[in-house]
Amino acid sequence: MNNKIIAIVIVCLFLLTGLTTVSVAEKTVSDKKIETSDVGTSDGYLSVWVLGKLYGPIEMPIGDATVTALNLETSETFNIPNILAGAYESDIPIGNYSVTVEHYDYATQTKNVQVDAGVITRLNFTLHWKSRSVNPLPIPQKICGYVYDKDNTAVGISGAHVTIRKILGASAITNQDGFYGIVSYYLRYSCIAMVWAKGYRPTIVKVYIEPKEQGYTEIDFYLKHW
Repeated sequence: MNNKIIAIVIVCLFLLTGLTTVSVAEKTVSDKKIETSDVGTSDGYLSVWVLGKLYGPIEMPIGDATVTALNLETSETFNIPNILAGAYESDIPIGNYSVTVEHYDYATQTKNVQVDAGVITRLNFTLHWKSRSVNPLPIPQKICGYVYDKDNTAVGISGAHVTIRKILGASAITNQDGFYGIVSYYLRYSCIAMVWAKGYRPTIVKVYIEPKEQGYTEIDFYLKHW
Protein backbone atom coordinates (compact mmCIF):
# COMPACT_ATOMS: atom_id res chain seq x y z
CA MET A 1 0.00 0.00 0.00
CA ASN A 2 2.82 2.43 0.88
CA ASN A 3 4.46 1.77 -2.50
CA LYS A 4 1.23 2.61 -4.28
CA ILE A 5 0.86 5.88 -2.36
CA ILE A 6 4.44 6.84 -3.25
CA ALA A 7 3.80 6.04 -6.91
CA ILE A 8 0.66 8.20 -6.98
CA VAL A 9 2.62 11.11 -5.49
CA ILE A 10 5.32 10.66 -8.18
CA VAL A 11 2.69 10.74 -10.93
CA CYS A 12 1.12 13.92 -9.55
CA LEU A 13 4.49 15.68 -9.27
CA PHE A 14 5.40 14.62 -12.80
CA LEU A 15 2.18 16.06 -14.24
CA LEU A 16 2.47 19.29 -12.29
CA THR A 17 6.08 19.92 -13.38
CA GLY A 18 6.07 18.49 -16.89
CA LEU A 19 2.83 19.49 -18.61
CA THR A 20 2.64 23.20 -17.97
CA THR A 21 1.30 25.06 -21.00
CA VAL A 22 3.01 27.88 -22.88
CA SER A 23 0.64 30.46 -21.42
CA VAL A 24 1.64 29.42 -17.91
CA ALA A 25 5.31 29.67 -18.88
CA GLU A 26 4.75 33.19 -20.19
CA LYS A 27 2.91 34.15 -17.03
CA THR A 28 5.74 32.79 -14.89
CA VAL A 29 8.25 34.96 -16.74
CA SER A 30 6.09 38.11 -16.79
CA ASP A 31 4.84 37.86 -13.19
CA LYS A 32 8.15 37.02 -11.51
CA LYS A 33 9.17 39.81 -9.13
CA ILE A 34 12.64 40.38 -7.74
CA GLU A 35 12.94 42.51 -4.63
CA THR A 36 16.14 44.46 -4.06
CA SER A 37 16.70 42.50 -0.84
CA ASP A 38 16.69 39.22 -2.80
CA VAL A 39 19.85 40.00 -4.73
CA GLY A 40 23.17 41.60 -3.89
CA THR A 41 23.92 45.22 -4.72
CA SER A 42 26.02 44.03 -7.67
CA ASP A 43 23.42 41.59 -9.04
CA GLY A 44 20.58 41.83 -11.50
CA TYR A 45 18.20 39.23 -12.97
CA LEU A 46 18.12 38.09 -16.59
CA SER A 47 14.99 36.47 -18.05
CA VAL A 48 15.14 35.08 -21.61
CA TRP A 49 12.19 33.68 -23.60
CA VAL A 50 13.13 31.45 -26.58
CA LEU A 51 10.82 30.34 -29.40
CA GLY A 52 11.64 28.26 -32.46
CA LYS A 53 9.96 29.32 -35.70
CA LEU A 54 9.19 26.60 -38.22
CA TYR A 55 7.39 27.70 -41.39
CA GLY A 56 4.23 29.74 -41.58
CA PRO A 57 2.72 30.73 -38.23
CA ILE A 58 4.10 27.76 -36.27
CA GLU A 59 6.26 28.73 -33.28
CA MET A 60 7.21 26.41 -30.44
CA PRO A 61 9.02 27.08 -27.14
CA ILE A 62 12.54 25.62 -27.09
CA GLY A 63 13.58 23.98 -23.84
CA ASP A 64 16.97 22.58 -24.87
CA ALA A 65 18.76 25.64 -26.26
CA THR A 66 22.07 26.91 -24.85
CA VAL A 67 21.76 30.47 -23.52
CA THR A 68 24.93 32.30 -22.50
CA ALA A 69 25.54 35.85 -21.33
CA LEU A 70 28.99 37.38 -21.97
CA ASN A 71 29.86 40.37 -19.80
CA LEU A 72 31.37 42.87 -22.24
CA GLU A 73 33.33 44.62 -19.48
CA THR A 74 34.84 41.66 -17.60
CA SER A 75 34.70 38.97 -20.36
CA GLU A 76 33.04 36.63 -17.84
CA THR A 77 30.49 34.19 -19.30
CA PHE A 78 27.34 32.96 -17.54
CA ASN A 79 25.13 30.03 -18.53
CA ILE A 80 21.44 30.86 -18.19
CA PRO A 81 19.51 27.69 -17.23
CA ASN A 82 16.16 26.57 -18.61
CA ILE A 83 13.45 26.66 -15.93
CA LEU A 84 10.27 25.94 -17.90
CA ALA A 85 9.43 25.31 -21.60
CA GLY A 86 11.14 28.21 -23.44
CA ALA A 87 11.99 30.24 -20.31
CA TYR A 88 15.60 30.76 -19.17
CA GLU A 89 16.35 32.75 -16.01
CA SER A 90 19.23 33.51 -13.65
CA ASP A 91 20.63 36.22 -11.42
CA ILE A 92 23.90 37.67 -12.77
CA PRO A 93 26.14 40.64 -11.91
CA ILE A 94 25.11 43.98 -13.35
CA GLY A 95 26.75 45.19 -16.53
CA ASN A 96 26.53 45.20 -20.32
CA TYR A 97 26.05 41.75 -21.83
CA SER A 98 26.04 40.00 -25.16
CA VAL A 99 23.39 37.26 -24.85
CA THR A 100 23.63 34.34 -27.31
CA VAL A 101 21.08 31.57 -27.93
CA GLU A 102 22.28 28.41 -29.72
CA HIS A 103 20.47 25.27 -30.86
CA TYR A 104 21.52 22.50 -33.26
CA ASP A 105 18.41 22.92 -35.46
CA TYR A 106 18.25 26.74 -35.49
CA ALA A 107 20.41 29.68 -36.52
CA THR A 108 22.29 31.27 -33.61
CA GLN A 109 21.12 34.69 -32.43
CA THR A 110 22.86 37.31 -30.28
CA LYS A 111 21.50 40.45 -28.62
CA ASN A 112 23.14 43.06 -26.41
CA VAL A 113 21.49 44.20 -23.20
CA GLN A 114 22.26 46.10 -20.02
CA VAL A 115 21.50 44.35 -16.72
CA ASP A 116 20.76 46.67 -13.79
CA ALA A 117 20.76 45.91 -10.07
CA GLY A 118 17.64 44.62 -8.32
CA VAL A 119 15.41 44.46 -11.42
CA ILE A 120 14.44 41.94 -14.09
CA THR A 121 15.95 42.37 -17.55
CA ARG A 122 13.93 40.55 -20.23
CA LEU A 123 14.91 39.42 -23.72
CA ASN A 124 12.85 37.57 -26.34
CA PHE A 125 14.37 35.42 -29.09
CA THR A 126 12.67 33.79 -32.07
CA LEU A 127 15.05 31.34 -33.77
CA HIS A 128 14.81 30.26 -37.40
CA TRP A 129 15.81 27.00 -39.08
CA LYS A 130 19.45 26.92 -40.20
CA SER A 131 18.62 25.71 -43.71
CA ARG A 132 15.41 25.32 -45.67
CA SER A 133 17.02 22.47 -47.58
CA VAL A 134 17.35 20.48 -44.35
CA ASN A 135 13.68 20.68 -43.45
CA PRO A 136 11.61 22.44 -46.14
CA LEU A 137 8.28 21.79 -44.43
CA PRO A 138 7.26 21.47 -40.78
CA ILE A 139 6.30 17.79 -40.92
CA PRO A 140 4.81 16.65 -37.62
CA GLN A 141 6.47 13.59 -36.14
CA LYS A 142 4.43 10.84 -34.57
CA ILE A 143 5.61 8.97 -31.49
CA CYS A 144 3.85 5.65 -31.26
CA GLY A 145 4.18 2.14 -29.89
CA TYR A 146 2.76 -0.31 -27.40
CA VAL A 147 2.62 -0.62 -23.64
CA TYR A 148 3.18 -4.25 -22.62
CA ASP A 149 2.93 -6.35 -19.51
CA LYS A 150 6.59 -6.97 -18.65
CA ASP A 151 5.84 -10.49 -17.41
CA ASN A 152 3.88 -11.33 -20.56
CA THR A 153 5.09 -9.31 -23.55
CA ALA A 154 2.37 -10.79 -25.76
CA VAL A 155 -0.22 -8.78 -23.79
CA GLY A 156 -0.77 -5.09 -24.54
CA ILE A 157 -2.09 -3.02 -21.63
CA SER A 158 -5.34 -1.20 -22.39
CA GLY A 159 -5.99 2.20 -20.77
CA ALA A 160 -2.33 2.92 -19.94
CA HIS A 161 -1.32 6.59 -19.76
CA VAL A 162 1.75 7.74 -21.74
CA THR A 163 3.11 11.23 -21.10
CA ILE A 164 6.17 12.84 -22.75
CA ARG A 165 7.75 15.71 -20.81
CA LYS A 166 9.10 18.80 -22.62
CA ILE A 167 6.55 18.33 -25.41
CA LEU A 168 3.50 20.41 -24.58
CA GLY A 169 0.28 18.43 -24.58
CA ALA A 170 2.10 15.19 -25.39
CA SER A 171 0.01 12.51 -23.74
CA ALA A 172 -2.12 9.60 -24.84
CA ILE A 173 -4.07 6.61 -23.51
CA THR A 174 -3.54 3.19 -25.05
CA ASN A 175 -6.36 1.44 -26.93
CA GLN A 176 -7.63 -2.08 -26.36
CA ASP A 177 -4.47 -3.52 -27.94
CA GLY A 178 -2.12 -1.40 -25.82
CA PHE A 179 -1.26 0.95 -28.72
CA TYR A 180 -0.72 4.72 -28.28
CA GLY A 181 0.12 7.59 -30.65
CA ILE A 182 1.35 11.17 -30.02
CA VAL A 183 1.96 13.87 -32.65
CA SER A 184 4.70 16.46 -32.12
CA TYR A 185 6.35 19.30 -34.09
CA TYR A 186 9.55 18.84 -32.08
CA LEU A 187 11.66 17.14 -34.72
CA ARG A 188 14.50 16.11 -32.41
CA TYR A 189 14.24 16.00 -28.67
CA SER A 190 15.73 14.28 -25.66
CA CYS A 191 12.97 14.01 -23.09
CA ILE A 192 11.39 11.95 -20.34
CA ALA A 193 8.45 9.57 -20.75
CA MET A 194 6.24 8.44 -17.91
CA VAL A 195 3.88 5.51 -18.26
CA TRP A 196 1.37 4.16 -15.76
CA ALA A 197 -1.71 1.97 -15.67
CA LYS A 198 -4.09 0.58 -13.07
CA GLY A 199 -2.58 -2.41 -11.31
CA TYR A 200 0.96 -1.67 -12.58
CA ARG A 201 3.97 0.18 -11.25
CA PRO A 202 4.57 3.52 -13.02
CA THR A 203 7.80 3.78 -14.96
CA ILE A 204 9.93 6.77 -16.01
CA VAL A 205 12.17 6.36 -19.07
CA LYS A 206 14.52 8.72 -20.92
CA VAL A 207 13.73 8.69 -24.66
CA TYR A 208 15.19 10.38 -27.73
CA ILE A 209 12.90 11.50 -30.54
CA GLU A 210 14.28 12.44 -33.94
CA PRO A 211 12.89 12.85 -37.48
CA LYS A 212 12.50 9.66 -39.46
CA GLU A 213 11.71 9.18 -43.15
CA GLN A 214 8.58 7.26 -42.28
CA GLY A 215 7.44 10.21 -40.14
CA TYR A 216 7.26 8.42 -36.79
CA THR A 217 9.39 7.14 -33.93
CA GLU A 218 8.46 3.79 -32.38
CA ILE A 219 8.88 3.50 -28.60
CA ASP A 220 7.49 0.55 -26.60
CA PHE A 221 7.13 0.48 -22.83
CA TYR A 222 6.93 -2.39 -20.35
CA LEU A 223 5.16 -2.25 -16.98
CA LYS A 224 5.39 -4.59 -14.01
CA HIS A 225 2.51 -5.60 -11.73
CA TRP A 226 2.46 -4.37 -8.18
